[in-house]
Amino acid sequence: MFNARIHYEDSDRAAKVVNLPKVSFSSDDSKSTILINAQYANSTLNLTGKTSSLRKKAYFAWDQAPVAMNLDLTLTLNGKSLLIKGEIDKKPQNLPAFNVNLYSQSFDLLPLAGAAMVTGSTSKSSPKTASAPIHQSDGKYFFSDEPISFDLLPIANGSIDIHISELGISGQAPLINFKSNL
Repeated sequence: MFNARIHYEDSDRAAKVVNLPKVSFSSDDSKSTILINAQYANSTLNLTGKTSSLRKKAYFAWDQAPVAMNLDLTLTLNGKSLLIKGEIDKKPQNLPAFNVNLYSQSFDLLPLAGAAMVTGSTSKSSPKTASAPIHQSDGKYFFSDEPISFDLLPIANGSIDIHISELGISGQAPLINFKSNL
């Protein structure tokens, strides 16, 4: 277990500080236990749970032997939790395959979007503002006209099923009974 404080500056942006008051990874032959607490600006993030052994299965066996990993994690962002359950299957010389389910009664994307807007628009010469501006798209798309860089994601086969009873998004009314399969 350890704790850390990460302080970094971009060349044209204000300093950022991420506090990690508790980080713990433990493992036996079959399971890895994860506990991460993080604080950034006014947001807290916690990741807890278990996976198949990260060291034995993912690190040493990846692309050397078949790897079958289970995920059973809880991500909590500002007190609202998202359950992450699923499997990852990797056979040598083949693309990884995954099946992940995300469940929550109530989860907000507001802290993630708000933090990105504040840090993205703050420079050393301008003071931080108390609230982030809400993006109003002038184009034909609902969220943004900017292309999504899917080509930067690693290649894999799989699906992500999302079931969130109330999903908060920046500048919009919450989405009720949000379900999606990617």
